[in-house]
Amino acid sequence: MGVTCTDSALVVRGILLTRTISKSEITSITQHGARSMPGVRWRDGNGKSKWVFLQAFQTSDVIWRARRRWNVAQLAKIVAWSAVDDES
Repeated sequence: MGVTCTDSALVVRGILLTRTISKSEITSITQHGARSMPGVRWRDGNGKSKWVFLQAFQTSDVIWRARRRWNVAQLAKIVAWSAVDDES
């Protein structure tokens, strides 16, 4: 599980799937979503709205405090990279 930011895309590696999302298609990044699971919203080439959780960056209270701080810092970097508004 993890995320890689390239010049043109966000690559989200999950347990079962890997998604590559064009940077220009990203509409928002939610840092503290449902159950403190951050996620990315985007519109595909057909205009259909999509959503993927960023499981590697959970911020819930059950996550070790130092890890939670690190996750929040990494999410801030992803938001800055994407240049879209954060939906905290």
